[in-house]
Amino acid sequence: MKWERNDPCPCGSGKKYKDCCLKNKVADFQQHKWRRLAREMQEELLWFAEEERFTVDSEAAFQAYLDIVSDNFLESVEEPAFVSFIDWFIYDYQLQAEGQNLIQCFLTEKQRELGPMEVKLLQDWADSHISLLRVLAVGQEWLSLEDLLAGGEFPVWEKTLAEGMVPGAILLGRLIKVGDNYQLSGAALEFTPLLEEEILALVTGYYIAWQKECPKGSWHKFLKQKGFMLPSFIAEALKEEEPELALNREELEGLMPEGGGRDVTMTQQLVVQMLDQYYRRWIDLALPAFAGKTPREMCRTPAGRRKVEDLLNSLEQLEWAKRDGGEAYFDFANIRALLGLPPKPSSRQRLPDPSYREVKRLLEEREANQSWLRGAKKVWHDFYKEARPQVKKANAWAAAVVYTMARLFSDKDVTQKGLAKMYQVAPATISNHYRTIWHTLDLERSGQHYTR
Repeated sequence: MKWERNDPCPCGSGKKYKDCCLKNKVADFQQHKWRRLAREMQEELLWFAEEERFTVDSEAAFQAYLDIVSDNFLESVEEPAFVSFIDWFIYDYQLQAEGQNLIQCFLTEKQRELGPMEVKLLQDWADSHISLLRVLAVGQEWLSLEDLLAGGEFPVWEKTLAEGMVPGAILLGRLIKVGDNYQLSGAALEFTPLLEEEILALVTGYYIAWQKECPKGSWHKFLKQKGFMLPSFIAEALKEEEPELALNREELEGLMPEGGGRDVTMTQQLVVQMLDQYYRRWIDLALPAFAGKTPREMCRTPAGRRKVEDLLNSLEQLEWAKRDGGEAYFDFANIRALLGLPPKPSSRQRLPDPSYREVKRLLEEREANQSWLRGAKKVWHDFYKEARPQVKKANAWAAAVVYTMARLFSDKDVTQKGLAKMYQVAPATISNHYRTIWHTLDLERSGQHYTR
């Protein structure tokens, strides 16, 4: 049966069909179109950034970015460093010759070729900035985020991001508008909510100092100019948090086994020892989140216990994510016992998700050089097990694995540009993923393991 616009809606809401389900279908179709255009525009911007005329700018910008960000917060060989840099280079960095950022340059040159929806996307994105974001609520495929610096609440529809996220978590990222909703651009970094006040204090202090040079400068302008420095403020807060419990490099090396290698068991023991000391004191610290009360005091009432439970749940999710990624982690069982709270069963370690199998399938389907296939599948298996990457585009990772094998076999006929066309991704993405794989598996030394 076909319902006319003015018929009663078949869902039983009592509204007319045009004002209920038909309206929702139109809205869903429009939002789907916005998201498709957003993916296309992001790919176009990456291709545009790869043009040779921007090489000098990108190299200078990359060095400047790593000098501030990687030395303090991210390892330069890690994927988040590359992804975060590209995001900043496209949206915020001022190109020397053009006197504007790359997205504005793209919009100026391509505007006649773009439709009104594409122009609207790019104009909104050009005005975006990096900020600190608090997770207010989480659904199966969405999050609600609060901008802690510039203000505002934003609905974000990203199923991958929503999985494993908990209310109260703090993210460092860039929100970009896509139709009626938002997405996170680049690499969203997550850190513990316990450091929220320290980080906000450091950022606000720097903002106040910056305002002396720019008296009329707003948070938006500040974040547009200086937002890429936020990781350094987070690093500073991490250093200052409970300094008497922190171990410097020499002390840590002194506790490591002879030979200088990192012993995972020893690292885990150190993490447990340090955090156990901290949280045993934490339960008697007056916390702003609890209106000046301590966690132990809060646990004396049912309402207070629920609030402490919520906070511990958030902290445990962060620690379990570290555990699942093969990192040292902390178990809150003893802290729960001290607070008189029931133990919470640990979440099961995640098995390889469908994206892992999709990359493997693409390698089997598209890799013409069958002599490489076994090594390529082993590279992907070992890298995924070690790094647990967030796989948004399986074809990009498959292309990176193939390029890695080409480098291991010194095959110069396989190029990033050729793979980019075959797998429909940007060469820069392949390059970033390839570097991450290479350094994670230390293929400079262990490459022969995959070429036998």
